Amino acid sequence: MNTSIGVSHSPFFSIVIATYNSFDFIEKSLQSAILQSFKNFEIIVVDDGSSLNFKNYLVSLCSKFTSVGFNIKVFFRNHDGISSTRNFGVLKSTGRYIYVLDSDDELVENSLELVFDFLVKKNYPDFIFGNILLINYNSEKIGFRRYKYFSRDVFKKKIFSSFFIPFKHSAFVYSVDAFRKLGGYNVDFLRLVDIELFFRFLNSNFVILHFSKFISKFRVHNNNFSDNRLKNLKYWFKFYNLYCSKFKILMKIRRVFIELLKYFFVLIRYKR
Repeated sequence: MNTSIGVSHSPFFSIVIATYNSFDFIEKSLQSAILQSFKNFEIIVVDDGSSLNFKNYLVSLCSKFTSVGFNIKVFFRNHDGISSTRNFGVLKSTGRYIYVLDSDDELVENSLELVFDFLVKKNYPDFIFGNILLINYNSEKIGFRRYKYFSRDVFKKKIFSSFFIPFKHSAFVYSVDAFRKLGGYNVDFLRLVDIELFFRFLNSNFVILHFSKFISKFRVHNNNFSDNRLKNLKYWFKFYNLYCSKFKILMKIRRVFIELLKYFFVLIRYKR
């Protein structure tokens, strides 16, 4: 099923939002996009098998925005996981660059304008990642993450063994052409999909740059942290099997320790 309402043009950005019963936050995510000062974008919302109540809510919500001219396309699919859902969203996009926005996150004000200016200034790199603000359930700022660019080998080592991954997917922007040449998200991964994709970018010759501005707001709540830590381990092991050529057993043991520490850290610090 496909609902497409809005203006027809060739946008520079395609903001891809995958949803699954996201009652609490989807409106805030959409509002953060439509309030951007840079207007040459489309929003692709792909629902991954939500309840009928949520689907009706989503259609009503998006219709409210498209009725005043915003370019939003909504697609409904059977439940198939985040990788397949995002791949479908990119397939339906018409923009030059993809900005993946989780349905519980928000864009920083004017982030599209900042990103556009940076892409033009840097001669349109294939992939950029920026800094993020941390917000709570009520969209109040509770912290931030500043990242930086490392050599590709150092990046890989940090992904393998660091307590904090040195980037956040909420601040990814990549070209459609590069994404398609890499084959999109790996559908064998139901978790860690952004880490796996970024690692393939690191293994490629595509141009990767860090953008020093805050461009996204990552919402910290129990559903996206503590409940998933132990479930992630299966996919960390799969990731190590694919990309780690040495010390796989040690890396897996270290990752178990890291994820357990994070699990208890988040339970204590980020209570709703």
